[in-house]
Amino acid sequence: MTLIVNIIKKNMVKLPYDVIVNHIIPYTYEIQPRKLRLDIVSFTRDIELVKNIYGFHYNYLILLNDLILFHNDSNKTKEFNPKRSLESKIIFIWSRMTPQKRKHFIKIVNEYYV
Repeated sequence: MTLIVNIIKKNMVKLPYDVIVNHIIPYTYEIQPRKLRLDIVSFTRDIELVKNIYGFHYNYLILLNDLILFHNDSNKTKEFNPKRSLESKIIFIWSRMTPQKRKHFIKIVNEYYV
């Protein structure tokens, strides 16, 4: 998180003051839509739940394979940077799922694995 903050600080000084004051700052005070806020909360809660289940019973490689099979799309792996960690690949796929798909995946995991 600190790395991201440092990158933002470094790049903010390059922007004109007017852009920061009149466009960026007002946007940061806007309330995000309820649907988006709920998606963010469920994303975090659900990914931790799934990682705990697979971390305890199996491993992250099996989780990644299950996510790919769930999507029935092996092309997802073509989008992976081979240097990325296994966890970042899992998050990559998880982030492309709707909250409904994530709940469905968790339901399947609970039925078959737990």
